[in-house]
Amino acid sequence: MQQPKRINIGWHWERDYSRESHDYLKSIGATTVETYVKWIDIEPEPGQVNFKRFDRELDHFARYGVKWQPFLICGPWYATPYWFRESKDSHFFRCLEHDQNSGIQSIWNRKFETPTRHFLKLFHDHYRTRMDQIDSLLLGISGDYGEAIFPCIGNFDGQYHTHRGFWCNDTAAIEDFRRHCQKQWKTIKALNACWGTDYRDFGQVRPFLKKHAPSRRAMVDQVYWYRGAMLNHAEFWMRQARKLWPTKDMYLCMGGDGSAEEGQHYAAAASLCAKYNVGIRDTNARDNIRFLNTYQCSTAVGTNFNGTYCGFESSHGSTPEFIVARMFAFIISNAREFHEYSFLGKAKVIRNFRRFRKWMDLRFQRKADAAIFSSQAYVNWVHEHATAWDIKEFPWGLPKPPHDLFDTLRYHFDFDLVNDTLVRAEILKNYKVLVVPAFTIIEADILKLLRGYVAAGGQVIVYGGQTPQTVEGQPADMNGATAISTLPALLRQLQATGIRVKLKKDGIFEAMGRDGKILCYDEKRSRIYWKR
Repeated sequence: MQQPKRINIGWHWERDYSRESHDYLKSIGATTVETYVKWIDIEPEPGQVNFKRFDRELDHFARYGVKWQPFLICGPWYATPYWFRESKDSHFFRCLEHDQNSGIQSIWNRKFETPTRHFLKLFHDHYRTRMDQIDSLLLGISGDYGEAIFPCIGNFDGQYHTHRGFWCNDTAAIEDFRRHCQKQWKTIKALNACWGTDYRDFGQVRPFLKKHAPSRRAMVDQVYWYRGAMLNHAEFWMRQARKLWPTKDMYLCMGGDGSAEEGQHYAAAASLCAKYNVGIRDTNARDNIRFLNTYQCSTAVGTNFNGTYCGFESSHGSTPEFIVARMFAFIISNAREFHEYSFLGKAKVIRNFRRFRKWMDLRFQRKADAAIFSSQAYVNWVHEHATAWDIKEFPWGLPKPPHDLFDTLRYHFDFDLVNDTLVRAEILKNYKVLVVPAFTIIEADILKLLRGYVAAGGQVIVYGGQTPQTVEGQPADMNGATAISTLPALLRQLQATGIRVKLKKDGIFEAMGRDGKILCYDEKRSRIYWKR
């Protein structure tokens, strides 16, 4: 049975509630209100537990006809009580760049597992008789704000050492890296042969920055471990939450660009979430539909393929024009939850939202016949960023070559982004053609799978004037692949394969459903409509 779509509002945390609040929620058809529930809010002193503030909020939401989504946050600086931060069991992330602690609990701190269970159980026990008033749970496991992410920008609520970088220099992280390497390679001789190193034993192995990486292979492998550690932490949270709430909808909060330093792995997270019937809340909405296709619709590729669900959040609110682009991305991704901060006091945003509100209940089943390969190994190695995050103007996004390529191609045709995890899960059987960027780096097992895809009748196009490389730096030979250097030639080849393409940019973006109907978004006129 399909769940109804949710319109989720990010509420002002200390806001007074009034008749105006009721009218506002009703005017946009809100179904759910999210508020932050931090450990520090309910247990500011050891054993002094107080839910009165949240009880009042829940009473108001019930009166206004909306349900509650508590964002349960434990681990970030602003969510962790001072008395735990100052305790002997506190253990912070520590950066490789400066050898300094963050204010955020390390995900390798096993002593933080007991407080996490304690926090979740406090909430469970207090609201066990009111769960019918709670729509879903949002899990805030790490990072600056609660996402499944490493520290990168700091938090508005406090100051601590933070920056974009690698946060795996605490003693527990170093020990885990050594255990991982020993499990992966068995002997130090095998590790040295793979990485081009001369370690005497595993006791010499420790995380490194790219400028100190012994080889590209070593850096790529380290980032696999780094991302995997965050997934392990996410699984701990989901396992504990499911013990308490076996059937309640819940989302793993994920944000960020998927870069090496931030440490997310959206496709692998989708597979893991499906194991626990948990969805993903993606907080990356900003800018335009091309950006959304790269950084948010791609999350839905993973959740849809794995049979789970997702919600989309705007990281800092929407303009009147951007809200329509967000709605289009939500519809074509078959997302379950639409979260927005910027309705309150923004009449034009509300007006545009209400124009297309009914479209959001569509059960649109997108059918993209083309996919573009987004190499995990490439992003593990190339750490530059294509853009900046508006609020704090810090480097953000994928490296410039893939960011610009995905942005340009979305003008001309609809496609799914697929990475190594999805290719290994056999997602390519869903597509007629796979475009491989010529600048990319490809793992050996992925090369083998691409050759098998071609042998089974699929088409691989290597696009650009270069030759893809293996992680070890050798030419990545894809038997049967078609090499194309120019955009016009690529579009003609896709047309010949049966892909719907536009040879010229016109500001109208299309997505075809499995029933053959085509939904359109007009960027210039900010409207959504069916193609006739």
